[in-house]
Formats: sequence, structure tokens, C-alpha cells
Amino acid sequence: MFNLPPEIKLIKKQLPYGFVYEFHHNSMGQLGRLVLEDDAIGQCRITSEVSGDPDDPMTAKRLKILEPLTKKISDIMSHQCGDGLKGVPMFSRSPDQKETLPIKIDQCEKCDKPIALIIFAEKDDLAELENCARKMYHKYSKDNLPTYIIGPMIDDGGPEENMPAKIMRVWCALISYPD
Repeated sequence: MFNLPPEIKLIKKQLPYGFVYEFHHNSMGQLGRLVLEDDAIGQCRITSEVSGDPDDPMTAKRLKILEPLTKKISDIMSHQCGDGLKGVPMFSRSPDQKETLPIKIDQCEKCDKPIALIIFAEKDDLAELENCARKMYHKYSKDNLPTYIIGPMIDDGGPEENMPAKIMRVWCALISYPD
């Protein structure tokens, strides 16, 4: 018997060649996935993928949570299925699988140079903000601007210009421009 920690949710999806189990954390968002696929000689290959760019420090944090879970699940499956399974390598998804989200680059009013990157999230929960940070790491790490993820405005009954929103800083950069 194996129970996931209460902060982890598992979503099973069928693929043309097998199944994928996606692991989601309540506050860290998508951790990664366990993929079960049939191969040409009738064995089941198990691979484990951690979500995120290998250079993103959050990828290591996701891996630290994901790895023992996928190892335990693959050990249970190996015990039940015998020699019909092939290993469980851990690897990061290719940074080529980049996603984009709505963004805005704030400009300095004096010199018109970029001073901050704003990424807009569709939901305001912490897991969604973390998912946005993961998806856009390739952008903000390359641009090297202070970066913030902003959730949708929270309607508190007041005027729209005063509605609060959740904001998460994900990148801090020191930029200076000559006078």
C-alpha cells in the first residue's frame, strides 16, 4: 500500500503508447510526471520527468519531492510485475519545450529602457503562480530584469483601480543605467 502525501495530487492520462501520471503540489505547482510506455519487445518502460528548466533552482526543489515518490511507485510496480519493467531514470524536460504567457515589460519614464518584466497568471493560487514561473524561466532568466508574476484582480467590491492581486517576485536583477 502506498499513499501520496496530502499536498500532492496525481492525475492519470492515457497516451497512445501508455499512461502518464502527473504529480502536482499544492503550493509548488506541477512537479513532474511518471510515464509508462510499451516498447517493441513487450516490456513496460518507466521514465520519470521533473518539470522545469535544468538551470532553474526550483527544478532541484521539485526533484527532491518527486524522486522518492516515483522511486517508491516504480519499486512497487517492479515487485508486482517482475522483469517486465525497465528502470526509472530521472531527467529534466528539455528546455526546448518553452511556453509563453502574457507579459508586459515596464519601461523607465526617463530613459525608456526596460526596468521590469511582469507575467500575468490566469489564477491567483500559489501553485498557479509557481507554474507560471516554471513556464517562463527561459524568458526572465535571459532578459535578467526584475520579474513579477501577477494573478488576476480580486474583486473586493471597490473600484477596479484599487482591486488587490496576488504578486510573486521570481527574479531579482541588478540593473543600472548611466545618467
